[in-house]
Amino acid sequence: GGLDSATPGGMRLAQAALALAAAPLLLGSADGASSQFDLVVYGGTPAGIGAAIAAARANGTLRIAVVEPSSQIGGMASAGGIGFRDIGVLSIVNSTALAWANRNALHYGVDYPVWQPDHFVGNASFWALLGQHPGVTVVLSERVRERGGVSMSGSRIVSITTAGPTGGGADQRTFEGAYFIDASYEGDVMRFSGARHTWGREPATRYNESLGGVTASSTNPFPGSVGALWPNGTLLDWVQDGPDPRKVVGEADDNVMAYSFRLCLTKRADNRVPIQAPPGYSTERFELARRYASAAGGEPHSPWGNLPYRSYPPGDKFDACCGNSPMGIDAAGLARGYANGTYAERDAIAAAHRFYVQGLAFFYMADPNSGVPPAMREALAEYGLCKDEWPEHGHWPPQLYVREAARLVGDAVFSQNDRVSSASPGGCRENSIGTGAWGFDIHQMQRPVVGGGNAFNEGLTDPGTGGKPVYEIPYSVLLPRRQDCTNLAVPNCPSVSHVAFAALREEPTLVQLGEAAGSAAALALSHSNAALQDVNPLQLQAALRELGVVVHFPERRNCSSPMPWQCQTFRVSGAGDSACNGAYALVRGLERDGAPVWRLDEAHELYRWEGDWRVAHEGESLFYAAGGGAAPPPTGWTAQDAPAPAPSVECSALA
Repeated sequence: GGLDSATPGGMRLAQAALALAAAPLLLGSADGASSQFDLVVYGGTPAGIGAAIAAARANGTLRIAVVEPSSQIGGMASAGGIGFRDIGVLSIVNSTALAWANRNALHYGVDYPVWQPDHFVGNASFWALLGQHPGVTVVLSERVRERGGVSMSGSRIVSITTAGPTGGGADQRTFEGAYFIDASYEGDVMRFSGARHTWGREPATRYNESLGGVTASSTNPFPGSVGALWPNGTLLDWVQDGPDPRKVVGEADDNVMAYSFRLCLTKRADNRVPIQAPPGYSTERFELARRYASAAGGEPHSPWGNLPYRSYPPGDKFDACCGNSPMGIDAAGLARGYANGTYAERDAIAAAHRFYVQGLAFFYMADPNSGVPPAMREALAEYGLCKDEWPEHGHWPPQLYVREAARLVGDAVFSQNDRVSSASPGGCRENSIGTGAWGFDIHQMQRPVVGGGNAFNEGLTDPGTGGKPVYEIPYSVLLPRRQDCTNLAVPNCPSVSHVAFAALREEPTLVQLGEAAGSAAALALSHSNAALQDVNPLQLQAALRELGVVVHFPERRNCSSPMPWQCQTFRVSGAGDSACNGAYALVRGLERDGAPVWRLDEAHELYRWEGDWRVAHEGESLFYAAGGGAAPPPTGWTAQDAPAPAPSVECSALA
């Protein structure tokens, strides 16, 4: 079990000791040093870690480097604060993600996966997973050079050269490799290799996407008219110049989904640090928020949502996510220019986000001149930064939430219309490398000034837009065009449209893409350094299954194999609650947890929930449950909150 949660420092020391004891070789920077590897992974994100582990498990003799530009591995899962909380269908989250969550559970002494732990625990768990593979070398604080950072020979990358944490230091290091995986959130190795890529939004017509291009609205508009200009006609802070979105619907632009910092908040007095005003703060810098609070009639929406950490045993930490306020901590439009910017420009944009998020939090929590209703300010002020998180960064997440940057443009581009249920016709893909289950979760895109000088939010969708069916992801999303590069895979900036990326950008999905990239590199190495485009998808699927990746959903050998749930009617019998007994018919087109639903009557259903099957009274707590799987099992049912005995369930009619 874990240590007492009241001693966060003790937890940190214990976990750090555990991590270092099991850690892979950690190298510092060396002037002019050159190292040779079979595989070089740029980016110690979950996708990068998954790639290294997958390649090492495929061949334990491989020399693998994980080169991380910052001082911490883990990306958004630990350095950024969100863990693996964004899970649409639990049963498809397996392999590295599940191993990480189970290792977190060991720390707390619980028997269930912990998807959003203390971030020092999550970081230590990543180190421990990497530490199981002695062929993996991790190098921190090495950013690829902006000029001359990627060396090519024909269509193959020969090496990457880094120059310290800024990418411009005097001490340089060269990493030679047979294969490269760009697992950074920005896709810099991809960009500097010359592989075709894009950023921003494609026009709706390019891939015939109903959600493509500029949109006409947002799910959190400003109420009425909120002026965005000072009396002299200059713009307030946090709005942008640009055309009225309503006049250019469907057109392309260079905006990306809003970035932010996902703060760790707590109300626990002994672990709470008040949020201070950032240097240079003034109420006037947040005049737009003051005007919004006034226009909201004294009832403004919260600038963020305090989401309880997912499956976190102590239950006293909250994820400051997004919020439904028109003026929330998602910094609409502020990230424009980041995707294709210089390092200096990016660093300035990241600093602007820090000022915006910290300043807005202080504005709502503590600024007496903000116009925020006192009751709201007092309620928000009960929270503070978590003292035991990121103390070396002032308890602030070191990782900017880069929701979207550059995207690869390969020989095939996965678009909105390709994200279809794996159970529907055409949904099973013979070249599938993993599965996702999330809606078209597009965050705010911009905040321009429109007619009359008013602020206008554009782009935000409901996270469940388009539903959350399980869908299969093709191998092609990882690969540049053959003429561009044949030994590079790109899991975090894949060959997908802006709209499609909104449905697969969640860490539990990206880590699967990383595992596929690492497995593909190992396969190519075993076939005389073949082009990644020539890797056999069936062999790749076999390797991924060995890792536990769900390649097809429901799982089957190939797309011509029968669906495991092709049952028209299940007969439930022997339940202590006799009302649950009877013939449950398949409900066409209805899914829960990525699986079909069978219905007895308006009050009784057979369905899956968080990986387990249930026979339940709809809307009530009385139910029987059985372990997960592709289809309801005939036996193994237990009475959860219903009278014993538990039933048996048998398929009585095939579809």
